[in-house]
Amino acid sequence: MGTMGAWYVFACIGMYPMIPGVGGFTLNTPAFERIVLHLPGGDLTIKAGPEQNLYTTSLKVNGKHRGRAWIDLEEIEKGGTIEYGTASKPGSWGKSELPPSFE
Repeated sequence: MGTMGAWYVFACIGMYPMIPGVGGFTLNTPAFERIVLHLPGGDLTIKAGPEQNLYTTSLKVNGKHRGRAWIDLEEIEKGGTIEYGTASKPGSWGKSELPPSFE
């Protein structure tokens, strides 16, 4: 019915809608080096390292460094750029700030 297909697409682009009904995404390393999403407000370009680098070590959203592993929809709904720094070994990126929750 499309659910597994939608999950796979989200997993491959490195973004997943973590809380139903809340406009935001958890972030993980994308499966591709370059992805372009054509959104109603503008194109969102996602850049990552080579396929063998599975771990995110840094992140820039519209040119600004980010240390958290989630993003609000408002930050990207008009398009922009997400740039991942990646490596073959895990680092400490994304551990300093917890994502939002219903609690």
